[in-house]
Amino acid sequence: MRPRRLGVVVGHRCARGPRVFGTRSDMRLWRANVGAARFGRHVVKFGIPGQADLTGILPGGIRLEIEVKGPTGRQSPQQRAF
Repeated sequence: MRPRRLGVVVGHRCARGPRVFGTRSDMRLWRANVGAARFGRHVVKFGIPGQADLTGILPGGIRLEIEVKGPTGRQSPQQRAF
């Protein structure tokens, strides 16, 4: 059975991040989605509400979080709390 998406939106700005930073050998960066998918009768939630759009690891195990904003640049209450 194929999963059905429930409102997951990936913007072109977020899709560019891993390609731009992915050429660096000293860091790992990936897209961090938040949402839900339906598998038959089951709904599976993933991600943490408010987490950054891009997440990664720098040398020495330092965590990297990048929030990508459009022209309005507004944060949700969950993003401020995160």
